[in-house]
Amino acid sequence: MLRALRTLILGLAAAFPSAGAGTVVLSTGYWTTFCYACLAALITAVVSLLQNVASFLPDDPT
Repeated sequence: MLRALRTLILGLAAAFPSAGAGTVVLSTGYWTTFCYACLAALITAVVSLLQNVASFLPDDPT
């Protein structure tokens, strides 16, 4: 859980400078690009959480 939270915080921190670069590449507004970067950070955090949960499950015997 803490690893996923750390991943989310790092992703949100990375969203600030990447949104600036994204506005130049995508020709969209800063806040629109920032929202997409935050959404990407949230998806990455959820995947990280799922990986952590899956590591506690027993291996598939098949």
